[in-house]
Amino acid sequence: MSPKRDLAEAESCVMVLVEERTAKDQKIEEMTSQPGELELAAQKPESELNTLRSKSSADPEATREMLRGLQESEAHAEEAVKGLQESYSQAEASLQTVQEQLAELRVAALEKKRERL
Repeated sequence: MSPKRDLAEAESCVMVLVEERTAKDQKIEEMTSQPGELELAAQKPESELNTLRSKSSADPEATREMLRGLQESEAHAEEAVKGLQESYSQAEASLQTVQEQLAELRVAALEKKRERL
């Protein structure tokens, strides 16, 4: 293969990795915004739960049922946050791998360029 062709292939690989990195960055950005939204959603049931606890209710059974529902909602929100945190960690690890591959390809491209000189 000619050095020009090698360089073109290396540049093509670099461009693909840059596109993958951009996609990963966007996914990470989405994931970092979602846990904040879920935390806010989890705070609302907790706030309502505290309000219900502080008020005396005419119907204790309905209040207990409402409390159970709010506690379940909070538990589901917490599970969702944990899942998103795990996904975020995986995306970060994947991004690190892509960055390492990109660095290796850049080094290889520079070495080939140096060989041509």
